[in-house]
Amino acid sequence: MIQTHHTIQYLTLLAGTLIFAGCSQSPYLGTEYVEGIVTVGGSPIEGANVTFIPAESAQGITGIGVTDASGKYQLTTVSSRDGLKPRHGAGVVAGVYNVTIEKVEIPADIQAKLNAGIKVPYDPSKMNYAVPRKYSSPEQSGLQVEVVSGSNTIPFDL
Repeated sequence: MIQTHHTIQYLTLLAGTLIFAGCSQSPYLGTEYVEGIVTVGGSPIEGANVTFIPAESAQGITGIGVTDASGKYQLTTVSSRDGLKPRHGAGVVAGVYNVTIEKVEIPADIQAKLNAGIKVPYDPSKMNYAVPRKYSSPEQSGLQVEVVSGSNTIPFDL
């Protein structure tokens, strides 16, 4: 009788453990690592914003990165989905993305006015686009990529 009682306790504990393990999930999104080099006319561009926007809104979450001096970017996801949080620096969910790449520099004369506290109306035609302006719009960039399971290296030569 004592052995049967211990067996029942053991089986109950084992069943509870298996149920708990089956119900738990990682609190993180299943993201895939994405990196690459951005060049303009073959030269690396520093400080460009690289944005991966899901082609289908239900498919994923936007990923962002900024290029370093060698033109290299690494994507990270900054928002959560279904209560799951992204791992810092972990890339994006696998799927198809429209890509924007932009680097806008404020001309020195306008920056001087802003620094002096003078209001200056925004005029996109007066900005310096280090990356051609068309790449700042997902509808006009023509850049679409697929992120697959695993590590992804996706370069852009603009």
